[in-house]
Formats: sequence, C-alpha cells, structure tokens
Amino acid sequence: MMKRYDLIMAIAFFSLTFIGSLVVLIVFSFDHRADEPPLIAERETIDLGEVSHQQIISGHFVVKNQSRYPIEILRLLRSCSCTSVSFVRGELLPNSTTQIDYEFDTGATLGALVAEIKVLYVYQGDSANRARMLPLTLRVQIVEGQNEASRER
Repeated sequence: MMKRYDLIMAIAFFSLTFIGSLVVLIVFSFDHRADEPPLIAERETIDLGEVSHQQIISGHFVVKNQSRYPIEILRLLRSCSCTSVSFVRGELLPNSTTQIDYEFDTGATLGALVAEIKVLYVYQGDSANRARMLPLTLRVQIVEGQNEASRER
C-alpha cells in the first residue's frame, strides 16, 4: 500500500514538473512574434525633399525597443561619407526610445541621392545572441540654388 502511494506521488511530481517546464518553454518561445522586430523606427525613411547643393542638413531618427528585453546598439553603418551619425551608447531598455542624429552634407553634387544608415544591434531576448540590423534611409533631391549655410529637419 505504501509503495503504491509513493509511486503515485512520484508520477504526480514528475508530471507537474514536466507540465511546468513546458509552460516556461512556451512562454519564452513566444516572447516576441517573428513578424515584429524588437527594434523599430518611428520613420524608416525621411524624405528631405529638394535642397540646394552645398548645404548641411541636420535631423534625427527615433527608434524604439518594443520588446521585453534590453537592446544594445553596437554600431551605425553609413552607405556614404555624405552622412555623419551619432547616438547615445548604452542599453535601450524595454519600451523606451532613443534618437539617432544625422548630418547630411549635400556637397557639390546634383540630382537624387539616397543615403542608408544601418543600425547594428543585439536583442538580449535572443538566446543565439546574434546581431540584427534596422535599415534607415535618407532621400534628397539636390538642385542648383543659392548656398544657404545649413538647415535643420
């Protein structure tokens, strides 16, 4: 009689442990939907419109951590030397935002120009700890005109 009770208790214990482990696994597996990246931009593309050549245009992108875990922005990659970028280093906590500042130098060129900025980051909710990228784009149409010192957008 006592052995049968111990066997039933052991089976109940292991069953509850197994079910609890499955629940934890499911919760962590569905922490973040695959179709929603953890880092998003308020605007992924900024169209600066028509501007005169030889200007420097300043502005910023706003990015948000929409996940439950911190994000570390590792680096900003630029597609051309016409753009300089900066950001505040450190962890971006869940549901918080930060600015990525840019200065765009139109130089002496004319015509349509596209500059890309890629935000290289690590999402700490990813067990593989792999780097991810968020692409941001600046578009401008550079026209001949009077040289204005600089302008902000």
